[in-house]
Amino acid sequence: MHYINKQKRENFKGRLGQILTGEGKSLIISEIALISALMGDFVDIITSTTYLASNDQQYFKELYNLFGISSNVITEKNPSKESYNDIILYGTNTDFEFTLLREGINMEKKMFTVPLGKKVEIRREFQTVIVDESDNLFIDTALNSARIAYQTRNHYNWVYFPILNCVKNNNRNINVIRNKLEIINPAEANKISDNQIQSWIKMANTALEFKKDEKYVVRYNEETQRKEIQIIQLSTGRVNVGSRWQGGLHEFIEVKERLEPETESNTIASISHPSFFRKYKTIFGLTGTIGSNIEREEILDLYGLDSFDIPPNFASQRIIYPPILLENKFEKEEKIINEILKIRRRGRPILVLLLTIEETINFSNRLKKEGINNLVLNDVQKEKEDFIILYAGKPGNVVVATNAAGRGTDIILSEESLNLGGLHVIIGFYPENNIIEEQKINK
Repeated sequence: MHYINKQKRENFKGRLGQILTGEGKSLIISEIALISALMGDFVDIITSTTYLASNDQQYFKELYNLFGISSNVITEKNPSKESYNDIILYGTNTDFEFTLLREGINMEKKMFTVPLGKKVEIRREFQTVIVDESDNLFIDTALNSARIAYQTRNHYNWVYFPILNCVKNNNRNINVIRNKLEIINPAEANKISDNQIQSWIKMANTALEFKKDEKYVVRYNEETQRKEIQIIQLSTGRVNVGSRWQGGLHEFIEVKERLEPETESNTIASISHPSFFRKYKTIFGLTGTIGSNIEREEILDLYGLDSFDIPPNFASQRIIYPPILLENKFEKEEKIINEILKIRRRGRPILVLLLTIEETINFSNRLKKEGINNLVLNDVQKEKEDFIILYAGKPGNVVVATNAAGRGTDIILSEESLNLGGLHVIIGFYPENNIIEEQKINK
C-alpha cells in the first residue's frame, strides 16, 4: 500500500505508482479504496471520464458490499444529497471540484456522509483520494481550474458579429471598428475602451483560426434544448460539456457558427487541480505513463508525492515498432489502410488513433469505401461507448478513435483475440510528448 510514515516523511501525502494498461490498475484502485475505507477513511476515486467512473463503480460495487462498504457515483450534472452519503465515491475531477465550489457559493450542504460504524452523518472530510490516469491531472492539465461564472451586467452580445466580420475581412484597425460600433449602438460604444476592442480583435482572430471538430464541436444539448459550442480537450479526446472559453472567444465562435451568442460571464470562484488535491490527507495516484525524471520531480514538488514502478507479474509481450515518417496525408492513410488489411488477415482487432474528431470521421468513411467495416469512438459518435469498447476487443474488428480511446478506456480482449496476438494499435499522428505516446503504446 505504501502508506506514509509521517515520523520519517512528514511532508509526504502518498505515492504515485506506474502500472501499464492491462496489468490490473482498476483492480489495484479498488483494493486501495477498500483497505482505506476499512481503516475508517472517506475515499474519493477520481477517474478521467464519467464512463469509466460509472463502469468501475458498478463493477466493484459487490466487492465493497461484501465488506459493508457503500459506494456511489457523482457524475450527474446535479447529484442529489443522497449521492454523497457513501464511503467510497467515484467521479471525475470536475465532479468533485465543482461540488466543492458549489458548497462555498450556493451554500449547498450535500457533502455529508455517515462514517463507517457510526449513525450520524458529518461533513465529508478530505481523507483519501485515489487518482486514475493521474499524470493527466497532475501534469498535463495542472494549470487548468474548475470555474463557476455568472453573467455580467454589461451585455455586449451586439459587438461580436461586427468585430468578427471586420477581422474576417482583414480589417483590424481599432478606429474603424469603433466607428462601426458607434453606428450600431452609440450610447454603449462610448463606454468601451480601446484596450477592450483590441482584446476582442485578438479573440475574433483566434475564433477564426480554431477549427470545428478539432478545437470544438457544434452539438445539440438535450438538457438546454439548443445547439451549442462544446470544447474538445485534445489530450483526452473528450468533449467538455458546459465549459466556456473566456474573454469573448466562446461568443465569437458562436457567431462564427451562426449561433446566438450567450451573455459573456465573469468567473466568481475557481480552484486549480494542485489546490484541490492538497486538501487531502493521503493521495494515491496510478498511471501507465508517469514520464521522465523531470515529470516525477515536478509531481514531487507540487504534491509531495514520490513515485515507483509496479513490476508486472509476467514479462510484457508488446512489440513496439519504430515510427514511420511519410510525405503527406494521402501517403499516411494509404500506409494505415495497408497495415489494417495485413493485420486483419491475422484476425487481430485494430485500434487506429487520430488527432481530431474530423480526422476520425473522414478516415472512417474512407475505410468504408475500401470495404473495411469500422466503428468510430470520438466522444460524439452515435453508438454507446460501452458497445464500441466491447466491439473493439473482438477478432478482426476495427475502431477509429481520438484520444478518447487512448486514455480512460478499458478495451477487454476476447480469448480468441488474445490467442491471435492481442490488440494492434496504430498511432496516426505524432504525439506532443512521450506521456501521450505511451498511453497509446500501452493499450
